[in-house]
Amino acid sequence: MLHGSAIDHFLISEFDLAAALIETLLDLDEEDHLDVSQTLAYCYVALKEQDSFEAVLPDLDEKGAEKRIVTLWAQHQFNGKIDPAAAAEFKNRFPVVYSEFTAAEHPVTEIYLADIDSERPSRESRARQQWLKTEHLWQQFPEFIVQLKNN
Repeated sequence: MLHGSAIDHFLISEFDLAAALIETLLDLDEEDHLDVSQTLAYCYVALKEQDSFEAVLPDLDEKGAEKRIVTLWAQHQFNGKIDPAAAAEFKNRFPVVYSEFTAAEHPVTEIYLADIDSERPSRESRARQQWLKTEHLWQQFPEFIVQLKNN
């Protein structure tokens, strides 16, 4: 119930309440079985809580694109700009995710829905899913995506 409520508040941009709920959830589940640390990181960046963001950063998956996205957005929020080298590394290491995040449109088609529900979704569908989970952020903070495209 805490998880569902936290995600609902995150999606309607009530980042303070979402963060508080996720922090409570992590107190109850220190191993983060529901993988809420990523959402908490997004909340901290939206709230411009740099120290809290840096504290949760080691808990994020080092291998995935999600950590790179939230780190780039943190650079933008906290410093006003994205490090060009970090943006280039993201673009080269995760070209499908980069393409999705810088695309003009992100349609939810029947093909996408069938693929994302399959046993092994394509990288493109997983990238679209990442975008859709965070789309409300980029509508509220569109300058990040503009800067990502221009790096």
